[in-house]
Amino acid sequence: EGLVCFRHSFSCEYALAGHVTVLPPSLTALGDASQDGNALNQVLVNRDSILRVSGIGLSSNDMLRVVAVSSACEQPAGTETGWELFGEATLLSVDAARSSALVRLNLRSDKREGRLCFRFCDAPLCAAANSNANTSRFVDTGIVLPLVQPQISAVTPENMQVDTTTSVTVTGSSLTAQDRVKIVSNTAECAGFDDHSDILTGGNGRTITPLQDCNQQPEGAACTAVASFRMTYEGYGKLCFTSSGGAGYREAAGIEGQVEICSGVCLSNVSWPDFSPASVRASAWPLHLLAAAVLGAVLVPLCRI
Repeated sequence: EGLVCFRHSFSCEYALAGHVTVLPPSLTALGDASQDGNALNQVLVNRDSILRVSGIGLSSNDMLRVVAVSSACEQPAGTETGWELFGEATLLSVDAARSSALVRLNLRSDKREGRLCFRFCDAPLCAAANSNANTSRFVDTGIVLPLVQPQISAVTPENMQVDTTTSVTVTGSSLTAQDRVKIVSNTAECAGFDDHSDILTGGNGRTITPLQDCNQQPEGAACTAVASFRMTYEGYGKLCFTSSGGAGYREAAGIEGQVEICSGVCLSNVSWPDFSPASVRASAWPLHLLAAAVLGAVLVPLCRI
């Protein structure tokens, strides 16, 4: 708090005119990159996200830092483990009123939330590495960011020929060349980091190759990548996915991700006749052909077991 003093031109001394509260620069809100900075529903990790911050007295040398909710904004002295930093960046494009700015964040984390911290700086020296000149410490803004991991939403093809190299295409969000996929038994759980646990023979974990720079696509836009497998096991499996820095293998979002490995014609490609009573009554099939079709539908799957 400070005093405001005033002296008019015919006075020899200053007189107390009032009090003023001096506040440090601060960050009050974080939103999307729109001019209005709409509230964030999520921040996708492993990709650049352009966000808008609002505050008081902002400058292009101020910094944001995102840490684990369980971590302090500043790393405790002498602490080598337990403190988790997800990412940090300086502010960009600060407006004339110093109340709004953009920031480019690329966060790396397997957590669902992150604590947003802020540090103000009134001199270019603050931005220099290991410089403490004219800088404050990182403080908690009270803002918790909802974090979302990259995920897979589609897998093609749904069947593969045994002993044949097949290129599997995955579609998802924010895919990178460090992400990995594997094919496991359809009764197994996608979990952990082991590239070999529960796999079908030939389905061990491997990196994917993105077909475009997913980091340059609009957030939420679909991104595709490929990985090649040569399966030597005939049966049913499912594809598991893990992002770089993620929490381990997990199943594709919203789909079964099931893959059939077969020799010859895969059952998933067979169009079976409709044997419902209404269909049978409406058909003009001779009885001997109808009986043969029903028998074939029963015996073919049994022969493959």
